[in-house]
Amino acid sequence: MPNVRAILVESLWKEGGEPEAAGSFKFYKQSGSDEPSGLHFVCPCGCGAVLGIAFRNPDGQTGPLWQWNGSRDKPSTTPSVRRIGGCEWHGYLTDGEFRTC
Repeated sequence: MPNVRAILVESLWKEGGEPEAAGSFKFYKQSGSDEPSGLHFVCPCGCGAVLGIAFRNPDGQTGPLWQWNGSRDKPSTTPSVRRIGGCEWHGYLTDGEFRTC
């Protein structure tokens, strides 16, 4: 599968409810924070699923966390992202591209 460019968008949904293009992503913030807490993205495989990864958890909650390089134009995160169920896409977000393992 070829690399898919990560495209920062205002909304992950088109008018009419369809998801944006594969690789579209949007940062989200926790209440009271100015910094992104994670991101949601349209699965790079083209299945249309919207997935998410967290950079930090709300107080008192636990769950997996990813490291983010701080770039909004060419984000990189570690470790890899793996969708459990559905298409089961597995890959990396590196230098603004989704790269399949």
